[in-house]
Amino acid sequence: MKKLLLLIALLLPALFVTAQGIKNGLKEEPKINVGIKGGFNSSMYFTSRLELDGERMEDVQNNYKVGYFAAMFFRVHMKRHFIQPEIMYNIYKGEIAFNKNQNKENTLPELAKLNSTIHSLELPILYGYSFVKSRPYGMALFIGPKLGLPARQKAHPAAPALHPCR
Repeated sequence: MKKLLLLIALLLPALFVTAQGIKNGLKEEPKINVGIKGGFNSSMYFTSRLELDGERMEDVQNNYKVGYFAAMFFRVHMKRHFIQPEIMYNIYKGEIAFNKNQNKENTLPELAKLNSTIHSLELPILYGYSFVKSRPYGMALFIGPKLGLPARQKAHPAAPALHPCR
């Protein structure tokens, strides 16, 4: 809650500057823009070692899963250059599949799946350069660091957890 209030306090002046530019009817781009964005991400978790009941599992298959994100940003313009701090909430998903009976002889294979979800709060600070700046089109290059804070992690067997392979 404190983080949200801090974010609002930091972004509120940017809203007033943008609103003032719109109110005054300025044709040029405002010095500060505020916005939201959202989308999808695709994740694959790699495991270097997987054990089940003390037995090491080989032939582990890592599968892509689709997650999503939402973000709020504000951009400070300096002609063709800009700085864009963001606050982003990501949900990454992944799946690991393996044969549960691979270490047992003379048994039919049983496919087990482990789904994983990671919720994270990320704070990227991006530097950008606009190559094309003609409204309504534009093209820019972004680079910069990102601080990621895992908020919640969970892993659970897929339902149903075991599927016989034939």
